[in-house]
Amino acid sequence: MIDSSRSAARRREILADLLTRLRAYRTDPAARRRILVEPCAAFGLAEGAASPPLVAEDGRRAPPEAFGEAITGALLFGEEGAGSGPAPPPPLEARLTALGLRPAALLHGPEPLLAAWLRWAEAHGLWGLLSALEWRKAEDEGKGGYSNLAPAPTPARPGSGAMRSLLIAPDKNRALLGWMAVALGWDSVVGEVLGFPPCCQAFFTENWPKAVAERQGDLAPLVLEASRAAGLSGPYDWRLNLFARYFGAEILSHFPCRFDCAASLTQARRLEAGIRLIDPDLAARTQSLMRGLVLYSETGGVALAPGGGFRASGLEAPQGWLCSDPQGPLGRALASGAAPEPLPEGRARLAGTDLALLLADFSADGFAIDAETRETVATP
Repeated sequence: MIDSSRSAARRREILADLLTRLRAYRTDPAARRRILVEPCAAFGLAEGAASPPLVAEDGRRAPPEAFGEAITGALLFGEEGAGSGPAPPPPLEARLTALGLRPAALLHGPEPLLAAWLRWAEAHGLWGLLSALEWRKAEDEGKGGYSNLAPAPTPARPGSGAMRSLLIAPDKNRALLGWMAVALGWDSVVGEVLGFPPCCQAFFTENWPKAVAERQGDLAPLVLEASRAAGLSGPYDWRLNLFARYFGAEILSHFPCRFDCAASLTQARRLEAGIRLIDPDLAARTQSLMRGLVLYSETGGVALAPGGGFRASGLEAPQGWLCSDPQGPLGRALASGAAPEPLPEGRARLAGTDLALLLADFSADGFAIDAETRETVATP
Protein backbone atom coordinates (compact mmCIF):
# COMPACT_ATOMS: atom_id res chain seq x y z
CA MET A 1 0.00 0.00 0.00
CA ILE A 2 1.16 3.56 -0.77
CA ASP A 3 0.54 6.35 1.76
CA SER A 4 -0.98 9.75 0.96
CA SER A 5 2.33 11.65 0.85
CA ARG A 6 3.76 9.20 -1.67
CA SER A 7 0.55 9.41 -3.72
CA ALA A 8 0.84 13.20 -3.82
CA ALA A 9 4.41 12.93 -5.10
CA ARG A 10 3.34 10.45 -7.77
CA ARG A 11 0.56 12.82 -8.85
CA ARG A 12 3.07 15.63 -9.31
CA GLU A 13 5.30 13.27 -11.29
CA ILE A 14 2.64 12.05 -13.71
CA LEU A 15 1.25 15.58 -14.18
CA ALA A 16 4.72 16.87 -15.10
CA ASP A 17 5.27 13.94 -17.48
CA LEU A 18 1.92 14.49 -19.17
CA LEU A 19 2.61 18.19 -19.71
CA THR A 20 6.00 17.34 -21.18
CA ARG A 21 4.47 14.76 -23.54
CA LEU A 22 1.73 17.14 -24.65
CA ARG A 23 4.19 19.98 -25.22
CA ALA A 24 6.30 17.73 -27.43
CA TYR A 25 3.20 16.56 -29.30
CA ARG A 26 2.20 20.17 -29.99
CA THR A 27 5.60 21.61 -30.86
CA ASP A 28 7.96 18.82 -32.00
CA PRO A 29 7.09 17.42 -35.46
CA ALA A 30 9.33 14.37 -34.98
CA ALA A 31 7.75 13.49 -31.63
CA ARG A 32 4.29 14.04 -33.05
CA ARG A 33 4.98 11.81 -36.03
CA ARG A 34 6.36 9.01 -33.86
CA ILE A 35 3.25 9.06 -31.69
CA LEU A 36 1.05 8.89 -34.78
CA VAL A 37 3.08 6.14 -36.46
CA GLU A 38 4.04 4.07 -33.39
CA PRO A 39 1.85 5.26 -30.52
CA CYS A 40 2.57 2.38 -28.14
CA ALA A 41 6.30 2.19 -28.90
CA ALA A 42 6.57 5.97 -28.48
CA PHE A 43 5.42 5.54 -24.88
CA GLY A 44 7.68 2.57 -24.20
CA LEU A 45 5.02 -0.10 -24.61
CA ALA A 46 6.94 -2.58 -26.76
CA GLU A 47 3.98 -4.86 -27.49
CA GLY A 48 2.41 -2.11 -29.58
CA ALA A 49 5.42 -1.53 -31.81
CA ALA A 50 3.95 -3.59 -34.64
CA SER A 51 0.43 -2.21 -34.40
CA PRO A 52 -1.11 -0.42 -37.40
CA PRO A 53 -0.12 3.25 -37.47
CA LEU A 54 -2.56 6.09 -36.97
CA VAL A 55 -2.64 7.16 -40.62
CA ALA A 56 -4.02 10.55 -39.69
CA GLU A 57 -4.95 12.34 -36.51
CA ASP A 58 -8.49 11.82 -35.33
CA GLY A 59 -9.29 14.81 -33.17
CA ARG A 60 -13.05 14.45 -33.27
CA ARG A 61 -13.31 14.19 -29.49
CA ALA A 62 -10.40 16.39 -28.43
CA PRO A 63 -11.39 19.82 -27.07
CA PRO A 64 -8.85 22.61 -27.57
CA GLU A 65 -8.35 22.71 -23.81
CA ALA A 66 -7.14 19.11 -23.83
CA PHE A 67 -3.69 20.29 -24.91
CA GLY A 68 -3.54 23.74 -23.40
CA GLU A 69 -3.14 25.38 -20.01
CA ALA A 70 -6.31 23.71 -18.70
CA ILE A 71 -4.33 20.58 -17.80
CA THR A 72 -4.22 20.94 -14.03
CA GLY A 73 -4.19 18.69 -11.01
CA ALA A 74 -7.87 19.44 -10.44
CA LEU A 75 -8.70 18.21 -13.95
CA LEU A 76 -6.68 15.01 -13.69
CA PHE A 77 -7.26 14.04 -10.04
CA GLY A 78 -10.37 15.93 -8.94
CA GLU A 79 -10.60 19.01 -6.78
CA GLU A 80 -8.89 19.18 -3.39
CA GLY A 81 -10.50 16.67 -1.06
CA ALA A 82 -12.48 14.98 -3.83
CA GLY A 83 -13.02 11.29 -3.23
CA SER A 84 -12.01 11.42 0.44
CA GLY A 85 -15.40 10.35 1.78
CA PRO A 86 -17.05 6.91 1.89
CA ALA A 87 -17.49 5.31 -1.52
CA PRO A 88 -18.63 1.98 -2.95
CA PRO A 89 -15.84 -0.55 -3.51
CA PRO A 90 -14.02 -0.22 -6.83
CA PRO A 91 -15.35 -2.23 -9.77
CA LEU A 92 -13.99 -5.62 -10.66
CA GLU A 93 -11.82 -4.27 -13.50
CA ALA A 94 -9.91 -2.12 -11.03
CA ARG A 95 -9.31 -4.97 -8.61
CA LEU A 96 -8.11 -7.26 -11.40
CA THR A 97 -5.75 -4.52 -12.62
CA ALA A 98 -4.31 -4.18 -9.13
CA LEU A 99 -3.72 -7.94 -9.16
CA GLY A 100 -1.83 -7.67 -12.45
CA LEU A 101 -4.44 -9.66 -14.40
CA ARG A 102 -5.36 -6.67 -16.57
CA PRO A 103 -2.82 -4.26 -18.06
CA ALA A 104 -5.14 -1.31 -17.42
CA ALA A 105 -8.78 -0.45 -16.77
CA LEU A 106 -11.01 2.31 -18.11
CA LEU A 107 -13.76 3.14 -15.61
CA HIS A 108 -16.75 5.41 -16.04
CA GLY A 109 -18.93 7.23 -13.54
CA PRO A 110 -19.65 10.54 -11.80
CA GLU A 111 -16.52 12.54 -11.04
CA PRO A 112 -16.75 12.27 -7.19
CA LEU A 113 -16.99 8.47 -7.40
CA LEU A 114 -14.07 8.26 -9.84
CA ALA A 115 -11.99 10.48 -7.55
CA ALA A 116 -12.59 7.99 -4.72
CA TRP A 117 -11.64 5.06 -6.96
CA LEU A 118 -8.52 6.95 -8.02
CA ARG A 119 -7.47 7.24 -4.37
CA TRP A 120 -8.02 3.51 -3.97
CA ALA A 121 -5.99 2.77 -7.11
CA GLU A 122 -3.12 4.99 -5.97
CA ALA A 123 -3.06 3.33 -2.57
CA HIS A 124 -2.66 0.00 -4.40
CA GLY A 125 0.31 1.20 -6.41
CA LEU A 126 -1.52 2.09 -9.64
CA TRP A 127 -1.23 5.26 -11.70
CA GLY A 128 -4.43 7.00 -12.71
CA LEU A 129 -5.82 10.04 -14.51
CA LEU A 130 -9.31 11.43 -14.90
CA SER A 131 -10.32 12.11 -18.50
CA ALA A 132 -10.22 15.47 -20.26
CA LEU A 133 -13.85 15.01 -21.26
CA GLU A 134 -17.22 14.81 -19.51
CA TRP A 135 -20.68 13.92 -20.73
CA ARG A 136 -24.25 13.51 -19.60
CA LYS A 137 -25.48 10.02 -18.85
CA ALA A 138 -27.88 8.54 -21.39
CA GLU A 139 -29.76 5.26 -21.10
CA ASP A 140 -30.30 2.80 -23.94
CA GLU A 141 -33.92 1.92 -24.60
CA GLY A 142 -34.85 -1.46 -23.17
CA LYS A 143 -31.49 -2.05 -21.45
CA GLY A 144 -32.41 -1.45 -17.82
CA GLY A 145 -30.53 1.84 -17.42
CA TYR A 146 -27.36 0.65 -19.17
CA SER A 147 -25.62 2.98 -21.62
CA ASN A 148 -23.32 1.87 -24.44
CA LEU A 149 -22.67 5.40 -25.71
CA ALA A 150 -21.33 8.64 -24.25
CA PRO A 151 -23.27 11.31 -26.15
CA ALA A 152 -21.63 14.60 -27.11
CA PRO A 153 -18.61 14.73 -24.76
CA THR A 154 -17.43 18.21 -23.83
CA PRO A 155 -14.35 19.61 -22.03
CA ALA A 156 -14.36 18.44 -18.43
CA ARG A 157 -15.06 20.99 -15.69
CA PRO A 158 -13.43 19.97 -12.41
CA GLY A 159 -15.98 19.86 -9.64
CA SER A 160 -19.00 19.63 -11.96
CA GLY A 161 -19.87 16.12 -10.79
CA ALA A 162 -20.50 15.09 -14.40
CA MET A 163 -19.80 11.70 -15.91
CA ARG A 164 -16.11 11.18 -16.58
CA SER A 165 -13.66 8.37 -17.32
CA LEU A 166 -10.74 7.17 -15.23
CA LEU A 167 -7.76 5.33 -16.73
CA ILE A 168 -5.72 3.29 -14.23
CA ALA A 169 -2.66 1.14 -14.89
CA PRO A 170 0.34 -0.26 -13.00
CA ASP A 171 2.63 1.40 -15.57
CA LYS A 172 2.81 5.21 -15.71
CA ASN A 173 3.45 5.40 -19.45
CA ARG A 174 0.49 3.15 -20.17
CA ALA A 175 -1.72 5.48 -18.14
CA LEU A 176 -0.34 8.51 -20.02
CA LEU A 177 -0.93 7.01 -23.46
CA GLY A 178 -4.37 5.79 -22.46
CA TRP A 179 -5.35 9.28 -21.29
CA MET A 180 -4.17 10.83 -24.55
CA ALA A 181 -5.89 8.16 -26.67
CA VAL A 182 -9.22 8.69 -24.89
CA ALA A 183 -8.93 12.46 -25.30
CA LEU A 184 -8.20 12.20 -29.02
CA GLY A 185 -10.64 9.42 -29.81
CA TRP A 186 -7.95 6.93 -30.86
CA ASP A 187 -10.06 3.82 -30.29
CA SER A 188 -7.44 1.40 -31.61
CA VAL A 189 -4.84 2.79 -29.22
CA VAL A 190 -7.28 2.58 -26.31
CA GLY A 191 -7.69 -1.09 -27.22
CA GLU A 192 -3.91 -1.59 -27.21
CA VAL A 193 -3.58 0.08 -23.82
CA LEU A 194 -6.33 -2.09 -22.33
CA GLY A 195 -4.85 -5.28 -23.79
CA PHE A 196 -7.66 -6.17 -26.19
CA PRO A 197 -6.78 -8.85 -28.80
CA PRO A 198 -5.87 -7.40 -32.23
CA CYS A 199 -8.58 -9.45 -33.98
CA CYS A 200 -11.19 -7.96 -31.66
CA GLN A 201 -9.84 -4.44 -32.14
CA ALA A 202 -10.18 -4.89 -35.92
CA PHE A 203 -13.74 -6.16 -35.49
CA PHE A 204 -14.59 -3.15 -33.33
CA THR A 205 -13.17 -0.67 -35.85
CA GLU A 206 -15.07 -2.27 -38.72
CA ASN A 207 -18.40 -2.65 -36.96
CA TRP A 208 -18.61 0.26 -34.54
CA PRO A 209 -20.32 2.66 -37.02
CA LYS A 210 -23.05 0.06 -37.65
CA ALA A 211 -23.45 -0.56 -33.91
CA VAL A 212 -23.93 3.17 -33.31
CA ALA A 213 -26.34 3.62 -36.22
CA GLU A 214 -28.45 0.49 -35.68
CA ARG A 215 -27.81 -0.96 -32.22
CA GLN A 216 -27.50 1.96 -29.75
CA GLY A 217 -23.75 1.26 -29.63
CA ASP A 218 -24.18 -2.41 -28.72
CA LEU A 219 -21.77 -4.66 -30.63
CA ALA A 220 -22.94 -7.89 -28.94
CA PRO A 221 -25.66 -8.72 -31.51
CA LEU A 222 -23.13 -8.06 -34.29
CA VAL A 223 -20.72 -10.52 -32.64
CA LEU A 224 -23.55 -13.04 -32.61
CA GLU A 225 -24.23 -12.41 -36.31
CA ALA A 226 -20.53 -12.83 -37.16
CA SER A 227 -20.39 -16.06 -35.18
CA ARG A 228 -23.41 -17.53 -36.95
CA ALA A 229 -22.06 -16.39 -40.33
CA ALA A 230 -18.95 -18.47 -39.54
CA GLY A 231 -21.13 -21.53 -38.91
CA LEU A 232 -21.06 -21.27 -35.11
CA SER A 233 -24.56 -21.89 -33.82
CA GLY A 234 -23.60 -22.58 -30.19
CA PRO A 235 -23.72 -23.39 -27.43
CA TYR A 236 -21.02 -20.83 -26.71
CA ASP A 237 -18.73 -20.70 -23.70
CA TRP A 238 -20.53 -18.90 -20.87
CA ARG A 239 -17.50 -16.73 -20.09
CA LEU A 240 -18.06 -14.84 -23.36
CA ASN A 241 -21.69 -13.96 -22.65
CA LEU A 242 -21.68 -10.23 -23.41
CA PHE A 243 -25.42 -9.86 -22.87
CA ALA A 244 -25.16 -10.60 -19.14
CA ARG A 245 -23.60 -7.17 -18.57
CA TYR A 246 -27.13 -5.75 -18.64
CA PHE A 247 -27.61 -7.68 -15.40
CA GLY A 248 -24.33 -6.64 -13.77
CA ALA A 249 -22.31 -9.73 -14.72
CA GLU A 250 -19.31 -9.69 -17.05
CA ILE A 251 -15.77 -10.99 -17.27
CA LEU A 252 -14.33 -9.37 -20.40
CA SER A 253 -14.32 -5.62 -20.95
CA HIS A 254 -14.10 -5.91 -24.75
CA PHE A 255 -16.29 -7.34 -27.49
CA PRO A 256 -14.85 -10.59 -28.90
CA CYS A 257 -14.70 -10.73 -32.68
CA ARG A 258 -16.63 -14.04 -32.53
CA PHE A 259 -17.84 -16.31 -29.78
CA ASP A 260 -15.05 -18.77 -30.53
CA CYS A 261 -12.23 -16.19 -30.33
CA ALA A 262 -9.29 -18.07 -28.80
CA ALA A 263 -7.58 -14.90 -27.53
CA SER A 264 -10.77 -13.71 -25.83
CA LEU A 265 -11.44 -17.09 -24.25
CA THR A 266 -7.86 -17.22 -22.95
CA GLN A 267 -8.33 -13.81 -21.33
CA ALA A 268 -11.72 -14.74 -19.94
CA ARG A 269 -10.42 -17.90 -18.30
CA ARG A 270 -7.51 -16.05 -16.71
CA LEU A 271 -9.80 -13.31 -15.42
CA GLU A 272 -12.33 -15.81 -14.10
CA ALA A 273 -9.55 -17.47 -12.13
CA GLY A 274 -8.67 -14.07 -10.68
CA ILE A 275 -12.28 -13.41 -9.69
CA ARG A 276 -12.44 -16.77 -7.92
CA LEU A 277 -9.28 -15.82 -6.05
CA ILE A 278 -10.42 -12.42 -4.80
CA ASP A 279 -14.15 -13.06 -4.36
CA PRO A 280 -15.41 -16.66 -4.65
CA ASP A 281 -19.01 -15.63 -3.97
CA LEU A 282 -18.92 -13.06 -6.77
CA ALA A 283 -17.41 -15.67 -9.10
CA ALA A 284 -20.26 -18.06 -8.34
CA ARG A 285 -22.91 -15.36 -8.86
CA THR A 286 -21.26 -14.29 -12.11
CA GLN A 287 -21.27 -17.81 -13.50
CA SER A 288 -24.86 -18.43 -12.41
CA LEU A 289 -26.01 -15.36 -14.37
CA MET A 290 -23.80 -15.74 -17.43
CA ARG A 291 -24.31 -19.46 -18.06
CA GLY A 292 -27.64 -20.01 -19.79
CA LEU A 293 -29.89 -18.68 -22.54
CA VAL A 294 -30.13 -15.15 -23.90
CA LEU A 295 -33.15 -13.60 -25.59
CA TYR A 296 -32.29 -10.25 -27.15
CA SER A 297 -34.39 -7.48 -28.65
CA GLU A 298 -32.99 -4.13 -29.65
CA THR A 299 -35.36 -1.89 -27.68
CA GLY A 300 -37.91 -4.25 -26.12
CA GLY A 301 -35.59 -5.71 -23.49
CA VAL A 302 -32.94 -8.39 -22.96
CA ALA A 303 -33.66 -11.59 -21.04
CA LEU A 304 -31.50 -14.24 -19.41
CA ALA A 305 -32.50 -17.77 -18.46
CA PRO A 306 -29.83 -18.84 -15.92
CA GLY A 307 -29.12 -22.54 -16.18
CA GLY A 308 -31.07 -22.77 -19.43
CA GLY A 309 -30.00 -24.18 -22.76
CA PHE A 310 -30.94 -26.24 -25.78
CA ARG A 311 -31.54 -29.80 -24.63
CA ALA A 312 -32.62 -32.97 -26.42
CA SER A 313 -36.14 -32.24 -25.25
CA GLY A 314 -36.03 -28.69 -26.61
CA LEU A 315 -35.53 -25.25 -25.12
CA GLU A 316 -35.23 -25.30 -21.32
CA ALA A 317 -35.28 -22.45 -18.80
CA PRO A 318 -35.51 -24.24 -15.45
CA GLN A 319 -35.06 -21.08 -13.35
CA GLY A 320 -37.30 -18.87 -15.46
CA TRP A 321 -36.33 -15.61 -17.16
CA LEU A 322 -34.77 -12.38 -15.88
CA CYS A 323 -35.46 -9.27 -17.95
CA SER A 324 -33.51 -6.03 -18.16
CA ASP A 325 -36.77 -4.08 -18.46
CA PRO A 326 -39.58 -5.96 -16.68
CA GLN A 327 -42.14 -3.38 -17.84
CA GLY A 328 -41.08 -3.52 -21.48
CA PRO A 329 -42.76 -5.70 -24.11
CA LEU A 330 -40.32 -8.60 -23.67
CA GLY A 331 -40.56 -8.53 -19.88
CA ARG A 332 -44.37 -8.40 -19.89
CA ALA A 333 -44.65 -11.25 -22.40
CA LEU A 334 -42.32 -13.51 -20.42
CA ALA A 335 -44.10 -12.66 -17.16
CA SER A 336 -47.40 -13.68 -18.75
CA GLY A 337 -46.01 -17.15 -19.36
CA ALA A 338 -45.17 -16.85 -23.06
CA ALA A 339 -42.41 -19.25 -24.13
CA PRO A 340 -39.87 -18.39 -26.85
CA GLU A 341 -40.16 -20.45 -30.02
CA PRO A 342 -36.78 -21.03 -31.68
CA LEU A 343 -36.57 -20.10 -35.37
CA PRO A 344 -33.84 -20.74 -37.95
CA GLU A 345 -30.63 -18.66 -37.97
CA GLY A 346 -30.61 -17.96 -34.24
CA ARG A 347 -33.86 -16.07 -34.11
CA ALA A 348 -36.98 -16.58 -32.02
CA ARG A 349 -40.65 -15.73 -31.82
CA LEU A 350 -42.63 -14.85 -28.72
CA ALA A 351 -46.41 -15.15 -28.71
CA GLY A 352 -48.21 -11.86 -28.25
CA THR A 353 -45.34 -9.70 -29.50
CA ASP A 354 -43.90 -8.61 -32.82
CA LEU A 355 -40.37 -8.26 -31.42
CA ALA A 356 -37.42 -9.20 -33.61
CA LEU A 357 -35.62 -11.55 -31.23
CA LEU A 358 -32.20 -13.17 -31.21
CA LEU A 359 -31.76 -16.39 -29.23
CA ALA A 360 -28.34 -17.63 -28.07
CA ASP A 361 -27.14 -20.45 -25.85
CA PHE A 362 -24.20 -19.69 -23.53
CA SER A 363 -24.38 -22.90 -21.52
CA ALA A 364 -21.10 -24.45 -22.74
CA ASP A 365 -18.10 -24.96 -20.50
CA GLY A 366 -16.20 -27.26 -22.80
CA PHE A 367 -13.88 -25.40 -25.14
CA ALA A 368 -10.14 -25.88 -25.29
CA ILE A 369 -7.52 -23.97 -27.25
CA ASP A 370 -5.32 -25.80 -29.71
CA ALA A 371 -1.72 -25.00 -28.75
CA GLU A 372 -0.56 -24.82 -32.37
CA THR A 373 -3.44 -23.19 -34.24
CA ARG A 374 -4.64 -21.06 -31.28
CA GLU A 375 -8.20 -21.84 -32.33
CA THR A 376 -10.99 -22.99 -30.06
CA VAL A 377 -12.03 -26.61 -30.37
CA ALA A 378 -14.88 -28.48 -28.74
CA THR A 379 -13.97 -30.97 -26.04
CA PRO A 380 -15.96 -34.10 -25.21
